[in-house]
Amino acid sequence: HVLVDLSRTSDHSFGHQISQQLIDVVTRVEGVRAYAVQLMVPLLMDGKLLADRLSTRGSSNVEVLFATAWIIGEYAPLLMPPPSNNEGHNAEEELAELDQVEGEQLAAERNVNAALHQEIAMAMLQSRHLSLPMLVQCAFVHNALKVVLAGLKVSQRMDDKTLVGQEAVAFAEKMANDVVEALEVFTESKHVEVQERAVLAKTMLSQCRLCRKTFQKQQQQQYQSSNQT
Repeated sequence: HVLVDLSRTSDHSFGHQISQQLIDVVTRVEGVRAYAVQLMVPLLMDGKLLADRLSTRGSSNVEVLFATAWIIGEYAPLLMPPPSNNEGHNAEEELAELDQVEGEQLAAERNVNAALHQEIAMAMLQSRHLSLPMLVQCAFVHNALKVVLAGLKVSQRMDDKTLVGQEAVAFAEKMANDVVEALEVFTESKHVEVQERAVLAKTMLSQCRLCRKTFQKQQQQQYQSSNQT
């Protein structure tokens, strides 16, 4: 938590060191991963690090965004809605006591659709991020893909024979479409590495959509065949 607080202060430029420390701690200590992911989401979403960079002409902790994207993407199965006000700080403290398997089980219980995953992926793929350093852009593109794939898995767990399940599947398909569109601007980045990652991500998501349509067509054919017999 101290590292996160440090990253929010704009009177120093230790972003690279903070980024390395965050990744190092989360990689080595399994018990903090679920809690760390919860901390990284608001750090990504509030836009303060990017705003500080713009106001200080590059002297900021913007490199912390690399760690933020990396942690969220690497441990995307731990993404879950924040605890309600009724649950309070106790729920956050409990996250710090979970191993990764327990954290993923809790996330599976809390996620009823991929809304959070879509919000995070789209936050990573804003066109204004083209002004960020190449490594941060690469982290955003690459880990946005991981987040989307985790979101697709959320919808896969839902029973598509129920209304809730059908809505979850439809939402996941919309998420994939929106992210494919958002990736387009990164295919034109001035950095070749960013372009390559964006094209790869678009291709993978397009294949996911194709596989989904093929699977639905096969299901329909099987259903029609069974009715005829």
